[in-house]
Amino acid sequence: MASGRLERPPQPTDPPSTGCFPASSTVQLEDGSFKQIKDVKNKDRILAVDRQGKLLFSEVILLMDVVSDYVGEFVGIVAGGGHLQLTPAHVLFVADTNKSLSFDPVSIFAGQVKEGQFVFVVKPGNKDVEPVRVEKVYRVQGYGAYAPLTEEGTVVVDNILASCYAVFSNPSIAHWSLAPFRWLNSMNKVLECFTSASVNLGQDTKHGIAWYPRILYQIAKALYIV
Repeated sequence: MASGRLERPPQPTDPPSTGCFPASSTVQLEDGSFKQIKDVKNKDRILAVDRQGKLLFSEVILLMDVVSDYVGEFVGIVAGGGHLQLTPAHVLFVADTNKSLSFDPVSIFAGQVKEGQFVFVVKPGNKDVEPVRVEKVYRVQGYGAYAPLTEEGTVVVDNILASCYAVFSNPSIAHWSLAPFRWLNSMNKVLECFTSASVNLGQDTKHGIAWYPRILYQIAKALYIV
């Protein structure tokens, strides 16, 4: 997935974390049902998109952020029947046209999305996401802040494709930085297959930022990246 240069995220407010969706946001499960994002658990398989733009169900491997009592500003984006809300520093994918023959989106912060750009929307019966013009962008006060991480690093929320990441405008960097955690999770699955034991990786976060992204964020701050 393409992206521009590494930029600092817009920070009009001081959210409890790097980037989240409000509690009322919904995701689709593999059985076709829908679940509010506040109820998503580790190992749920939720709708996401691979690098070719194909829809698939990807396992949740970490609840990166859980702040049930958060009240703050979210960016609202309306396009093609989808109605997405997310914090300004969260990353999602846009295109300047709907004429492209390949899936080659640009990643930007939600706070930078403009009406007239194209976001990627799930249409019934389609196997791919479809670029659809943004009809409206607005700011709204929302409640709760949740950020599940899937194996793919993407998630479809309220029928619009978003990244699981924030802070870095290039989600490939964030995805790469979480590779060690993905490896630990894979090794844990192997362990569970052959024994009754498993290692507690702290994946079901109860409140706040999970330990692994918290460490990464502190490193980034120390290096003046964010």
